[in-house]
Amino acid sequence: MSLLRLMLQQHRAELALSLVLSVVSAAASVGVLAFINAQLLAAEAVSGKLLGSFAGLLLALFALSTASQVVMSRLGHNVVYGLRRMLVKRVLDTDVERIEPRHGPGAPRFHVTTSAGTIVARRIVNAAAAWANEVAAPLGLRHGYRADGLHVNVTEPRPRLIEPMVQHIGRRLTLKQSADDTFIIGGGWPARPEQPPRRFSNRWESAAGNTAVAVRVVPALAGVRVVRTWTGVMPFTDDGAPVVGESAAVPGYHVCLATTGFTLMPLLARMLAEHMATGAPLPQSFSPDRRSSHPAPTT
Repeated sequence: MSLLRLMLQQHRAELALSLVLSVVSAAASVGVLAFINAQLLAAEAVSGKLLGSFAGLLLALFALSTASQVVMSRLGHNVVYGLRRMLVKRVLDTDVERIEPRHGPGAPRFHVTTSAGTIVARRIVNAAAAWANEVAAPLGLRHGYRADGLHVNVTEPRPRLIEPMVQHIGRRLTLKQSADDTFIIGGGWPARPEQPPRRFSNRWESAAGNTAVAVRVVPALAGVRVVRTWTGVMPFTDDGAPVVGESAAVPGYHVCLATTGFTLMPLLARMLAEHMATGAPLPQSFSPDRRSSHPAPTT
């Protein structure tokens, strides 16, 4: 019922059009069958005019059926996309307030108190990036990293030019073209720290310097306009390697943390998911228990 309510609220026009086309398509199918029975089978001789009318009915039926399928497919896609957006927004808007480990045979290991309610789980994954230590602290853990702010620039869309990511270590450049054909320009250019609760703000020197390097490396970008520039906070691990896997100190607690998470995180998340589902091994150098990740100091 909630799904139907969502469709009526957010996709009413598409739902109505889909229903109308389905009804008309069904009526056209009945009409074609009636035409065959009343005209083609009853006729002593089939004339060219009669065949032309029949062909016209078939074309109309095909067009209506195709339109109905296209609208229904688009409606289904939009509904699923809307549900995914709603789920992601709900997750992003939900704050983790407290994590309590529980002990005992067969009992869930963790009670996670959030702003949307309490979650009971045997396993949890800490993917909080620069805020990972805030999540890990109630469990007595601290991961070795520092948080810092970096710039990202996005341009207007242009015809396809770059398929793989272009990276220039010496000039601090990462450049990739998105599925929307915009160019995403980064490379480790610093942002300006601000007093809490603000985090980091834009620096003209970073935005201008980053885009200038991009143009020098790929001259075809010279006429492309930058439409957005923003900063984000990211963790820099002590040894530069990702932190991925289960902690031996707190069984059931997993972490997925990386310095270049906006590029590497999809791959690392897949590796962790395969490890949790099938036991596929992870690199030992990624272990949360290595020296760069250690228990929080006691007071």
